[in-house]
Amino acid sequence: MEIRIYYEDTDCGGVVYYANYLKYFERARTRYLEERGLSVAELRDGGTQFMVVHAELDYRSPARYGDTLTIDTSLAAVGQASLTFAHVMRERTSGRVVVEGSAKLVTVDDNLKVKRLDKPTLAALHRLDIDPGGAALFATISGCLSQRSIKSGWALHFAGAGTKHRCRFCWHAGRWLCRLFCTGCLYHRYDNV
Repeated sequence: MEIRIYYEDTDCGGVVYYANYLKYFERARTRYLEERGLSVAELRDGGTQFMVVHAELDYRSPARYGDTLTIDTSLAAVGQASLTFAHVMRERTSGRVVVEGSAKLVTVDDNLKVKRLDKPTLAALHRLDIDPGGAALFATISGCLSQRSIKSGWALHFAGAGTKHRCRFCWHAGRWLCRLFCTGCLYHRYDNV
């Protein structure tokens, strides 16, 4: 999905106002689902709404008036009553990463009470390409991380051998693996300790 940056999107410093990225990610999530045959409007009409309960953004570089940004969106996790999306936004021409983020949404009824997804919707979501933790999106940016399957799910491991690393988000220190969602963080990026 592409977003063109207009003057109204920027702040007094001439860069995109930080909260606007949340709006762009909302558009990308809606398009992601609709391109895969799940209409948010039809779900809402059927008594299922989505509410964001957690959003996380990492600003990597500024976007300015006139830029065109691309948003890569993946479904990181599906629960009985929740969805977690991962987003990476890049400047179209250079490929420079502007923002990375994630959002966890819960499904609620018309009274805003949490409700489980119905079986057909849940089955449709499980058929989508689920990318735990947005690992593939982040791995394509950094080039140093890869994902591999482990017994209880997915994890990221660092390509360098024998080094200790620490996840920047949950500060879980591990030699090779830091299980995804160990403390709710979605992108496990490592810094050398």
